[in-house]
Amino acid sequence: MSFFEIYNFTIIKYDLVNTFTYQDLTQMPSLKKIILNFGYPKSKLKNLISGLLALEFLSSKKGKITKSRHLNIFLKIKKGNPVGCKLVLKKSIMTLFYLKLLTSIFPKIKRPQSHQVHGDFK
Repeated sequence: MSFFEIYNFTIIKYDLVNTFTYQDLTQMPSLKKIILNFGYPKSKLKNLISGLLALEFLSSKKGKITKSRHLNIFLKIKKGNPVGCKLVLKKSIMTLFYLKLLTSIFPKIKRPQSHQVHGDFK
């Protein structure tokens, strides 16, 4: 078992059982796949390639360029034009990405500071 599976089994599932009431243990949520997606309103090749490279860099898996399914007159997007990029992670690659997200990316995000109020309000 990997670290993530042990952590999931011992801590996360235990917290879910103690927090929520389940009729059956099969009702507990589970992580099946992670979908990473970048969408752009203006489909420039420079944006699409940079987004695709960012996805591949984060997950070490090859992504796909998504195409428009419908005509959008307001955004001036024709049907079939590239509008973004997408990547689907499953099984071991998903757990590695999720573990990397929890251990290295989330701790570095700065939390918003609460505002201190000066003076008396009566």
